[in-house]
Amino acid sequence: MIWRGKRKSCLRRIHEIRTNLTGKKQGVTSTILSGNNQDDVDHNHQQYQTSLLKSFDLAMRTIIESRQANIENRTQKIISFQNTSSIQS
Repeated sequence: MIWRGKRKSCLRRIHEIRTNLTGKKQGVTSTILSGNNQDDVDHNHQQYQTSLLKSFDLAMRTIIESRQANIENRTQKIISFQNTSSIQS
């Protein structure tokens, strides 16, 4: 599906945040070495998706965009929950 790329990107972000939080709890400074490279890959994928979406009719494009927005919202909620729970620990 078209939103698989969005889902993978969101899962990657959640994993990176979870890894960073775990490293900070253990007193280890954690850095993401491939962060900038991954941002480029995500940006290229987003450009590809935008051009691909233009080929769909308006109704289908709306459904796909809504699905992607839903994935992003759920990701933000998970990240917010993880940040809140790590502060309380």
